[in-house]
Amino acid sequence: MFPLCYNVLFGRGLTKEGLATEMVPLHLGNLERLLGTHGGQWFTGTFSLADVRVADLLIHLFDRALPGCLRPFPLLISLVERVRTRPNIAAYFASEQYARNDKFFAL
Repeated sequence: MFPLCYNVLFGRGLTKEGLATEMVPLHLGNLERLLGTHGGQWFTGTFSLADVRVADLLIHLFDRALPGCLRPFPLLISLVERVRTRPNIAAYFASEQYARNDKFFAL
């Protein structure tokens, strides 16, 4: 997924529109389907690093680059909310460290 977004950022063939209309629906659809095959809560059936990593991508890469792109994927939206509300992760999102790092993500 990162190479797709980097190609758009660096003007290597794929446009932001192409990313939004073709690649994101395809890849997020695949993630939604995979999440659904494991019960719709967690990618491996129980909370794991995979869930954190996908939520991070969805929050900081896809939703930032293409606001609203998650709307057609309710299982992924729900995953993001479950990950965000985990006590240690919620504390990190509320921290000064995250606020400093979040400025980087906004660039």
